Amino acid sequence: MKAKLFTLLKRIQMVLTLHCEEASHLMSDSHDRPLEFHERAALRGHKLSCGRCCKLERDLDLVVAASRKGHLRVPEDNAPDLSDTAKQRIKATIRQAVDDQ
Repeated sequence: MKAKLFTLLKRIQMVLTLHCEEASHLMSDSHDRPLEFHERAALRGHKLSCGRCCKLERDLDLVVAASRKGHLRVPEDNAPDLSDTAKQRIKATIRQAVDDQ
């Protein structure tokens, strides 16, 4: 019973205190999975008072729609070739980012 009450209180807290960073994660997540009721409520409430997040959501929706229609894909015959040095730099950067986590 205490666990359910705690969960409920955490969800209410989320609705009342959602910040832009958390809102942006929810906007992104909403394209991958259905948001839970408290997540949708928190996001809607936050967007009522945050014009930047409203714009971010519109922009994100446009990018997702364009990618689903295939407008963001680079045809393989026009794909840029990377030098071996550039490939190694990218790999090293990714490895460093993973190691830092």
